[in-house]
Amino acid sequence: MTNPNFTPAQLIAIRDGLFGTLDSDFNYGMGKPKRQAAIAKWQKATNFDALMQRAKKQEAQQTLNIPAMSALVHPAFIPAGDITTLAKTLNIEPKAFFAPAPVTLTVTCENSGAPYYKNCYTVQGIDVEDLSPAFTEVVEHTIDDALPDGKTGLLIITTLTPDSVEHDFARFDHNTNENCLTGIQCPCCGGTDAFNIDTLGIHADDVDPMMSQSGIMRATSEGELESNVFSAHYTDDGTEDVAGDSEFAPDGEASCCDCGYTRKTSAFYATHPDGWTGE
Repeated sequence: MTNPNFTPAQLIAIRDGLFGTLDSDFNYGMGKPKRQAAIAKWQKATNFDALMQRAKKQEAQQTLNIPAMSALVHPAFIPAGDITTLAKTLNIEPKAFFAPAPVTLTVTCENSGAPYYKNCYTVQGIDVEDLSPAFTEVVEHTIDDALPDGKTGLLIITTLTPDSVEHDFARFDHNTNENCLTGIQCPCCGGTDAFNIDTLGIHADDVDPMMSQSGIMRATSEGELESNVFSAHYTDDGTEDVAGDSEFAPDGEASCCDCGYTRKTSAFYATHPDGWTGE
């Protein structure tokens, strides 16, 4: 010690702090330079009060940095849109969610207060209400009130955890649609069977049922028929609501016929692309 005027009680406190630092630092695998720097703070102490204040701040910071809970989540239960959004916050590619190394997401909890006193969660700083209902269900079930108000937890996304769980979460790693609904899946219930989708084209009710496809094309080119945006009912086999060529309206909406969930059509491309999983 560089200060010979420490009292015996202060010397004991410094000794305990030094050995506590050594124990903590070695447990967390600090490199030699960091261990030497931590030890030097105690050995070269000249102001006892300042030293104790610094130690308390470090202890408080360590407590704040300890997650209140952590849980494993398989990426099969996260819609493609959410994976894309979360990957941007982490500055990684979406396919990293399927790599052997896990992806760690930070989850925070904040109680909404009166009148509902509901726990509101954020994942990587994003309100779960801005993510899909399917992933929100996974987050809320996984946390299951284990994350106190104002605390931080970790969701560890890894393919190494079993993807079969007792609760029947929607899966987004497989889709049997391979025609006009390829890749389309409800980000709420996971349904893939039928959807009402805003379509840019000519409604079948506006065309004589006896008119041929070539006749529709000719009438369209001559301005007798005009394309409009309307909602059409689709299965993977197609739709009977459209006559002639059509496309999904670029900025249109879609709704799931199973659960009624409605959002922009782009949100319904929820199935994981093959390029992410390597399949």
